[in-house]
Amino acid sequence: MKKTALCLLATVCVAGTSSAALLFEDDFDAYTPGSNLAGQGGWVNFTGTGSALVSNNPAGYTAPNELSLAAGGGVRNGFAAVSLADSDLKFSFNFMAGESAAGRNLEFAIRNNTTYAFYLNLRGSRTSVDIGLNNASTQNHALSSALVSNAWYQFNATIDADTSTLTFSITPAEGGSALVTQAITLSAIQVDRIYFSSSASALSGDWSIDNVSVAAIPEAQTARLLLSAGPVLALAGWAARRRTTQR
Repeated sequence: MKKTALCLLATVCVAGTSSAALLFEDDFDAYTPGSNLAGQGGWVNFTGTGSALVSNNPAGYTAPNELSLAAGGGVRNGFAAVSLADSDLKFSFNFMAGESAAGRNLEFAIRNNTTYAFYLNLRGSRTSVDIGLNNASTQNHALSSALVSNAWYQFNATIDADTSTLTFSITPAEGGSALVTQAITLSAIQVDRIYFSSSASALSGDWSIDNVSVAAIPEAQTARLLLSAGPVLALAGWAARRRTTQR
């Protein structure tokens, strides 16, 4: 029984630490090209000055569709609430700036109704990004090289529940060195939605978004579960050995 208990504990460890729950994903391919994204797939407009359209782009990063954010456009979507104190969080998306979108910012946030855990502002100058955590003042981080028009990039971020650390990077989608990689400490809150927006401006040209993904990995929660289950398994093993000895 001792071996059985240990095997059971090991099985729970392996199963718990390797499982990731996909909270949200969208590649926009299920929507009609040219349609307004709001009202489809749970997306909602939260600004009224610009469009957020499903764009058909056979030459895009992942054909056929992507999200095209015009000046002043903004959309949000939700997912099952997750506490950053109990689960690691991984989120990513691809983005591209149109030829004449320079000067307009692309903004992304992962948050709850009142507070953002993470806020990203890709500056229109394309040479730096602003990062905000827990509604605090933003921090500016320079890119090692400027973003190129009509080129796809990938944004990746992980929030580690055990250390309350967010690590993010921006990398050319086709491969190459990261333009920025940074680790920052944040406060754990509950999050349940994402936002994308493009700053209002007289400038034309759209930001394109594709392959949005949010996933939770309950590592911290699993560790606490195993710690609480350990004495129970040990007691069961002791009781089984005692019964065997008495026989």
